[in-house]
Amino acid sequence: MNDERITAPVESPRIESGMCLYCGQIHNVPFTVSFSSEAEANKWASEEKCDCPEAKRQRVLRRADAKIEELFVEFDEDVRDVLKSNVRAVIDGAVEAVTVRLDCYTGAKIGENSKGLIIISKIRKTTKQEEIG
Repeated sequence: MNDERITAPVESPRIESGMCLYCGQIHNVPFTVSFSSEAEANKWASEEKCDCPEAKRQRVLRRADAKIEELFVEFDEDVRDVLKSNVRAVIDGAVEAVTVRLDCYTGAKIGENSKGLIIISKIRKTTKQEEIG
């Protein structure tokens, strides 16, 4: 007698909630989203769902870092890291605004507008000079 059993694949239990890593608030995971681990669900809750002050701060920092990478791609990573640390100083209220001269033609200004939004500006100075004579 052959003892072969048909076994159905065991489905892992569905993760139904994630906990914010900053404040501990629990957020329900929608049915359209699935995670393979509790850590992924917690990361999602922290980064995408929670409205606690630290979660909001981290979202702003991620978007600001991405914008700096996009705007200042032609500069070294060290320069971009300095600009990212200046963004953190503005967000944390250590300074009101920062202006940095990157080279003789390019500058960066980081500040906050009246609505509390972070403004990152790339300033390019171009001069067209012609000698006649």
